[in-house]
Amino acid sequence: MTIPEIIDFLKLNWSEPAHTTKDHMESLFRFACSFTEGHPGLPENYPYNVPTEVKDFWATASTAELFQDVDYGQWGLEILSPEESASRSERDREYYPDFRSDELIIGRFRGDSEILIVSCGDDEYGTIRVGLPIDKYPDWPVVAKNFKEFLEKYAEADGNKYWEHHRARKG
Repeated sequence: MTIPEIIDFLKLNWSEPAHTTKDHMESLFRFACSFTEGHPGLPENYPYNVPTEVKDFWATASTAELFQDVDYGQWGLEILSPEESASRSERDREYYPDFRSDELIIGRFRGDSEILIVSCGDDEYGTIRVGLPIDKYPDWPVVAKNFKEFLEKYAEADGNKYWEHHRARKG
C-alpha cells in the first residue's frame, strides 16, 4: 500500500468511533482516526532532510489523530504538522540530551510522554524510533525501517503499540 492508500484505509475503517477487538474481546474504549487537509509542501528552508514517506503523509494529511480514545483522550498517536515537528524537535533537545540533531519528532503518543521519531540523517535515514522518557537513547526501540512500514503495522495492530509486545518477549 502507498501512504495515501493507508490513510484512505484508516478513514474508511476508523472515521467513526469504534471498539477494537483483541482475542475475541471488545475494548472498553472507542477509537477513531481523523486527518486534516494535506500540506502543499515543506516550508522553504525546512531544516531537516525528510524521508519521502513522511512527505507523502504530510501532502495527504498535514496532521492526524490515529486511534484516538474518543471517550477519555488517554490513547492514540498525534502526527504533527511539518512546522510543529521542527519546533518540537528543537525544543525537546533540552529534555532528551542524547536526541540526535538529525532526527525529527513527527508524533506524540497520548496518555504518556513517548514520541515518534524519524531519522533524517545518512546513518539510519528513514528509520522510525519511539522515544521513551525514562529510558536512555540507546534503549529507544527502532519500530520500523520507514514511516510506511510503521503506519501499516500500527494500523494492523488497531493502534496498539506492537513493539511493546516484541520487546517484552525479548527481555
